[in-house]
Amino acid sequence: MNLEFLLSIFTDYTLRNVALGSALLGITGGIVGAFAVLRRQSLLGDALSHAALPGIGLAFLLSGGKAPCGCCWAEV
Repeated sequence: MNLEFLLSIFTDYTLRNVALGSALLGITGGIVGAFAVLRRQSLLGDALSHAALPGIGLAFLLSGGKAPCGCCWAEV
């Protein structure tokens, strides 16, 4: 593998969007999950993780596209 191939992977638009979304979801889920476990409400974390996907799907349907602001507000 050469350096040019590795740089071309990280400049791909789709990969950047997926990586950023995964990172934000992972960070948010980790914070909320740790808080729920510390308060002895671990099932709340499970419910929030299952509720995130329909919220994202609904935001996608209502916005008619991949509007980042609309998707973020629908998760909350």
